[in-house]
Amino acid sequence: MTRRLDETLCSCAPVAVLFTMSAMLPPPPKPFEAHDPFRSPRLLAKVVSGLFVLYLAATLVSAFILLEALRAGRAAMAGESISPVVFEQLSQRAQHVEWISRGLVCLCAVAFLVWTHRVASNVRSRIDITPASAVGCYFIPLINLVQPYRALADIWDASDPDPTVHRHALRSHALLLSWWLVWQASSVAAVSRLWTGQPDTYQQWVVRLSIQLIPLAASAVALALALAVVRKLTARQEAMAVALMPPARVTES
Repeated sequence: MTRRLDETLCSCAPVAVLFTMSAMLPPPPKPFEAHDPFRSPRLLAKVVSGLFVLYLAATLVSAFILLEALRAGRAAMAGESISPVVFEQLSQRAQHVEWISRGLVCLCAVAFLVWTHRVASNVRSRIDITPASAVGCYFIPLINLVQPYRALADIWDASDPDPTVHRHALRSHALLLSWWLVWQASSVAAVSRLWTGQPDTYQQWVVRLSIQLIPLAASAVALALALAVVRKLTARQEAMAVALMPPARVTES
């Protein structure tokens, strides 16, 4: 029974000087092309945010079930008699939450990629990648370790509502970088727990369950940061649309 529950929870001359300095100046910002109308990502951002909140709630429920299992395991280590029904109930609850979480992961991924395509399309003429590439890079092994972050950082820079700031100017990507690093760490932690051996005692089982709290905590932090990224970039594009685009070219959808 404990094995079943464990598996379930389981980036020279002055003229010459003037010429050199001019050559070092960056090109002016790219203008928005007429064929790239702005479509508000607000609605998609709301959908993504709602799904992220639901997935965060499921993650917290999983953590609560894991803590309940830890209490039962420690009680068994202390010599208390724990009914098999307790472990059976925890196992069933963990399985239900696991299936709900898997469904939410799929919905979150689809919604986030659609939102990414939308925000990339809004600045298509000002970024070095295509909207399709911004989405497709998530599915290419090794490249998906860096390129998704670089794509979002490029979109973030191109969405600056201040038209006097060049798109290649240095900006802070602290929020984006924090989300990306924590998400990668949570993914590694979630996969690595599958390689641990089967515990033979309640003590080993409790240690393994305690370790599983790490990917759950990392996932919760990554979801909170992703939620902030979606809201911040959406607000940034909304401000950009007001500052840089004629109202006739802004569509709400």
